[in-house]
Amino acid sequence: MGRTLRTLTALAGVVLTGAIGCTVQDTTAPALTGPSGLSVSLSLQADKPILERGGFTTVRVRAVNHQNQPMAMALRAELRAQGLLFDYGRLSTRDLVTGSDGTATVTYFAPAPLVQPRDSGEDVVTIVVTPMVTGDSRGLVSRELDIRLVPQGVIIPNFPLVPQFTISNTSPQAFTPVVFNATTSTRNGAQCLDNCGYMWTFGDGSSASGRIVEKTYTAQGQYLVYLRINDEYGHQDSAPQTVTVGASTAITGQLTVSPTPVRLNIASQISALGISGPSPIVEYRFSFGDASPDQVGTSATATHAYSAVGTYTVRVTVRDAVGRTATFTLSVSVTA
Repeated sequence: MGRTLRTLTALAGVVLTGAIGCTVQDTTAPALTGPSGLSVSLSLQADKPILERGGFTTVRVRAVNHQNQPMAMALRAELRAQGLLFDYGRLSTRDLVTGSDGTATVTYFAPAPLVQPRDSGEDVVTIVVTPMVTGDSRGLVSRELDIRLVPQGVIIPNFPLVPQFTISNTSPQAFTPVVFNATTSTRNGAQCLDNCGYMWTFGDGSSASGRIVEKTYTAQGQYLVYLRINDEYGHQDSAPQTVTVGASTAITGQLTVSPTPVRLNIASQISALGISGPSPIVEYRFSFGDASPDQVGTSATATHAYSAVGTYTVRVTVRDAVGRTATFTLSVSVTA
């Protein structure tokens, strides 16, 4: 039941000086934002995730912010079945308000037993809970909980789930990929593996599914990560861990030219081999300062011959594997 992951990336830039003559560096750096104060994480848990037709179950809803602090807020609950929003059974209320402890409860009443049961004898109804806010609602997402409806008299095995996961780096730098691995999660004392489904929320409004997923944070801050697992019997449970993201490490280095002095109409080599960062450099753009075309590619060196005496500013822009960019400059004097 593992699924594919999504990787989120963003851009950042840095400044450094140094080279032959006078070297300075421009940067491309989009503004970064940490976890929004409005960011909400919802969790839903039913006391009977597998329910006989005609029965009822109580669903507990908990709302916390990105610092795992309880939130009092208004919520809207709805029912979905077979991909459509409609009342398959009924809810005790649609409008919920969490208290100071961040929790609220709603009761779901299953429809009556079928007169002529279907071949499978089972149905699934989904309870959808959505935050109700005014103004900027970015970062607020609905949460869903599946309730499996079974004919009266069906015996459901009681397999306890224990969600557990490892994090490749609990203190990564921004723009550095982090791997989350739920392989150690268990069901009835054994590894759950493909017998469970895995859903992740990362504390910044994003989510993913799959037993092993990768995530790249784009801003420093502290994020509460939740793993929720479930199985085919409707059992489910969740567990949190905290990830503390530090500021991104810069791309650093300098340009060089050889041979020196640079002579008229003689090819010289511009080298960016001294430039490096936390992720591999994947692209170099050389601009030679004399109106000739830029040279773009994966090579860290370029050759160029100047056709006139003078002083030129060589500009090299690099891009790394996660999208960071940085620009370095080098003053080159050409003599006859």
